[in-house]
Parts: sequence; structure tokens; C-alpha cells
Amino acid sequence: ARADFPGNITLERCYGSLRKLCAETAPGIAAVNCPGTTELPQWGVKITCTPVEKGLRPVGTVVVRSRLPGDEMRLPGGTKSLKKLFIDRKLPASQRPLIPVLVDDGGVLGVCGIGADLDRLTQTGVEIQIQEI
Repeated sequence: ARADFPGNITLERCYGSLRKLCAETAPGIAAVNCPGTTELPQWGVKITCTPVEKGLRPVGTVVVRSRLPGDEMRLPGGTKSLKKLFIDRKLPASQRPLIPVLVDDGGVLGVCGIGADLDRLTQTGVEIQIQEI
């Protein structure tokens, strides 16, 4: 639940607490060099793609973006939408657009802080490491 107040103040109930929201917007879409290293200061991350024996197999261009409706991925517990994954992990709604999602032409590859889509792992591919900068 959110409420707007005079003076551009927005308060949000966040899992039992009340907090003031800052006007943060999603950093946008950014291409990732794969293989290679890409620094994305707007996302606050550095992404390194290294060829490995068993890893992710990107299809087309790899980009970082925010979650979109319909995005889903498979983890050891099964396939879930990113919306449900974020809710299950109790990530505040205001912070969800700021979480980097790696995608390619085939869909979601992985989500920063959650992991890789198990359906996208192959015998030869790339390892993708995401570090905060």
C-alpha cells in the first residue's frame, strides 16, 4: 500500500513497516558484452561473461533490464514468475525495478541475487558473474 502526501512525499507499507519512498526509476536497458566484461554504473554492477564447459547459452544479444510482466525462470523449486519470486523474497515493490535481469532473445537468463534459469544451462556456454561496483 502507498499513499501520496503534499510536498512530493510518498509513504509505503513494506512488510510491516512504514517507509518514505525516494523517486527512483529503473536505469533502462543496457547491452552486455558476452563474452567480455561490461561495467554498468547506472545499474551499479559489473558483468563478466566467460566461456566455460557447462553454463548459460545466450541466444542473440544479452541485455540488462528491469523485470517485465510475464518474465519467468526455473529454479530448483520449479518455474515461477519473477513477480512471484520477488514477492517470495520479500523485496519491496519500490526496489523491484532496480534489480538487474539478464535477458537475451530467448528470454530470461538470470536475475541478480537470485540465480540463473536452469532451463538455459547447456554443456557448453558462458558463466556470467555480476559484481556490485
